Amino acid sequence: MSMLSTYLLALFLIIFCSAFFTRYENKMKKLSRLLLVPTLCGGLLVYLIGYWPDTGIKSQNAMLLDALISLLRAVFSTGRMFVIENDFNDINEILKNNQLYLLAFGTVHVTALLITTIAAISWFGEKILIRLKLLFTSLQTTYIICGLNENSCSFGEDLLKTDEKRRVVFIEKDMGSDLPDKAKDLGAIVINSDPLELSCLKHAGINGKLNKRPVYLFTFTEDETLNINIALEVMRGIKDSSVQDKLHIYVRTKAYEIDRVFDDENQKNRTNFDVRIFNETDIAARQLMENHPLHEVVDIDYSSSTAKSDLTVLLAGFGDIGRQVLQKAICCGQFVGNKTRFIIVDNNISKTFGAFKNRYPELICNYDICTVDADVREERFFDLLNGKAGELNYIAVALGQDRLNLDTALGIKAIYDRSPKQHNKQPVIAVNVWDEKELMRCNTAENGMGWGNIRIFGQSKKIFTEDIIINESMDIMAKAVNTYYNNINPQQAAEWRKLSSFTKESNRASAMHIRTKLQLTGLNMCKREMTPDCHEVIETLEKLKEYLGEKRLRNLAMCEHLRWNAFHFASGWRTWKLDEIDGESKPKDAIHKRHACLVDWDALRDVANAFGRDNPEYYQYLDVDQILHIPYVIREAGYTIYIDRGKAITTKNT
Repeated sequence: MSMLSTYLLALFLIIFCSAFFTRYENKMKKLSRLLLVPTLCGGLLVYLIGYWPDTGIKSQNAMLLDALISLLRAVFSTGRMFVIENDFNDINEILKNNQLYLLAFGTVHVTALLITTIAAISWFGEKILIRLKLLFTSLQTTYIICGLNENSCSFGEDLLKTDEKRRVVFIEKDMGSDLPDKAKDLGAIVINSDPLELSCLKHAGINGKLNKRPVYLFTFTEDETLNINIALEVMRGIKDSSVQDKLHIYVRTKAYEIDRVFDDENQKNRTNFDVRIFNETDIAARQLMENHPLHEVVDIDYSSSTAKSDLTVLLAGFGDIGRQVLQKAICCGQFVGNKTRFIIVDNNISKTFGAFKNRYPELICNYDICTVDADVREERFFDLLNGKAGELNYIAVALGQDRLNLDTALGIKAIYDRSPKQHNKQPVIAVNVWDEKELMRCNTAENGMGWGNIRIFGQSKKIFTEDIIINESMDIMAKAVNTYYNNINPQQAAEWRKLSSFTKESNRASAMHIRTKLQLTGLNMCKREMTPDCHEVIETLEKLKEYLGEKRLRNLAMCEHLRWNAFHFASGWRTWKLDEIDGESKPKDAIHKRHACLVDWDALRDVANAFGRDNPEYYQYLDVDQILHIPYVIREAGYTIYIDRGKAITTKNT
């Protein structure tokens, strides 16, 4: 093997290993350690055979001396293998034509070269290695996660599981655990730096002007103040509008109305950063409402798109998750034709409910919410359950402790199991469990298998996912909802990024409720390419209007207005009474969070007259028109509507 070919091979291996190192750093290091001993032994054996002296008439001492010299030469040559050198010319001539020997010789030298290359790349230093990784992934969609913890690591794993051709970068200042190695094994890049340093964030990919793909920044540390400050640092430091347009910022925090801070920052700097708030309690409640929606426990009259049965929801626990579940349940539990009630049980309800009532006063005024001050282990709690057992449709248990949650859920289930004939239909019992180990303790799966009507929600590995946190298809539909509003009111039209955080969330809530509205009519939605062959597809406004008929269309519009009211009330808005309005041209006052349309369906006529609308049904028509535009909204995300043959009732003549 010539020197030129050796160096060319070395160069190739360095490039090859560098590419692999960017993705499989820990695995390459483990491979190097595994190969080291076999390569040393193989090199010694190969060179010892190659240097072994010719047999002949020699004294025993001479033979021993020759053997010792051969061994020392073999040791020396074996060491030279790891500095990309070889002593092929010095071995016995007879072996140079032996194919088996040449194969062994080449193998040990190549593996030695591989080990040396891996070591050399490691010795380059962490910063150079990270630069190589960032270089090899510079044209990929970038996900920058500030803060390396169990939850963010699970999120990064889900991102890479969905699509390996992504650049996932963790930025962590304190590397005091084995999580960095775990993240690297997943294929992520780990940068040891302060996420508050804008230069580090730019280096990680925020300022990648050549890459036109989206960039997602997640402030994922356990320190909420740090998360907020990282986002603000980016908003104040990135001036390039082209970078702003492709950057999406997600801030993990429970801070009350923090979205206004980011809106004010955008307004002050005349920027258009897209900032979204998330936290574990919000996404856990969101997961519950998406996986186990309230419409599934209500009897539906598909011929009129109304509810035939009342809905009673019991919340055991009114901590952070309990409050989020109540707010989302109120938004998702509004149907035409029934009554919805909420019962909240908590052993500290006088304190927790007082602050909640102060923030969301209209929820208490407009919805049937009953509070009970009791511990779930007290006798009066079970007396309440026994007394209300026949009325309850949906029970959510979120007491703040996994084991207590599970034990409480099993206790509730025991009440229904003792008298199955008395209760024709058992309620859904949704129990919040963060740690999977608690499920293993009870020998059950996450979907409640073996527990009948018990459903698990809020598992950390199930909520810190792309589908829950980013939910891109939902955002696409929300943007289509905004486009619809822009078309009907072009004077007040605003592109997505210039909307307030609240308006964006309002559009998302509207998009999220589409599936419920379709279920009320015997319709369903799926990806266009997955539409069942035996089902009829509804893709146009005209076809949907023909299918629904006047009665169902009106009831769905009323349902949408009920949902819209509930979302605003659950966001702290209140009704702007007509006698308080003096010469205003719009029914909305975003500064003081009040809206004149937050009234019953029939009262919308008075609002239209108060604001000088020629058609008294103007605001009602907006809800009707929004229903008819559902096919266009979901089409933007690649979905279509099809008729569920088991539920559909044609109403062409209604």
